[in-house]
Amino acid sequence: MGVMTTTFFELPIGARFEFRGRRYEKLALSMARDEDRCGNIFQYECQVLWDRRPGEQLLPPRKPDPKQWYEYLTPAPAPR
Repeated sequence: MGVMTTTFFELPIGARFEFRGRRYEKLALSMARDEDRCGNIFQYECQVLWDRRPGEQLLPPRKPDPKQWYEYLTPAPAPR
């Protein structure tokens, strides 16, 4: 296993990592549990030490967000 410094949001769900001397497992987009099975909230760009398993990949890059509803609107007609 190789230890790698990365940001929390790049970790795949289920990844085990270390933060401030404690070990955690990522459960959701911004949540992880520690060794005592307590839930903890992590900031998006928090730096963590990831214990990568061989062949474990970073998350693929995010797709661009779909168009918002207001981007489909056309300009109002000119007054008569």
